[in-house]
Amino acid sequence: RERPVAATAARFCASAGAIWSLFQEQQKSIRINDRFFLGGPLNIRGFDHHGAGPHSEGLIIDESNVEFLRSFLRSGAALGGDCYWASGLHFYTPLPFLYHRDNLMSHVRLHYFLNAGNVFNTQ
Repeated sequence: RERPVAATAARFCASAGAIWSLFQEQQKSIRINDRFFLGGPLNIRGFDHHGAGPHSEGLIIDESNVEFLRSFLRSGAALGGDCYWASGLHFYTPLPFLYHRDNLMSHVRLHYFLNAGNVFNTQ
């Protein structure tokens, strides 16, 4: 029995974003909970959760809270970014040695994927 062509599927996905302050004359910075983060099993596989993009290692942000910043900066925490892009290409195909059988294993698929993306700051 031949394998049907419809058993193989392809998917492409892409997303991008940017955030900036509406009141640029006041030089307000973007809070960390409003920034973009990438990494983890749902967007860029192979990275830890929020693992892609800038991290706090070796970065001094403000001299007023030095004690807090020293503990924060040593942790290597993700800082996020004000811009990001992410894309993915996915192929789903039946297992080559089980496509001809009519049982539960005929619904198991191979998943090939390629993910890419970046988080960055424009300032």
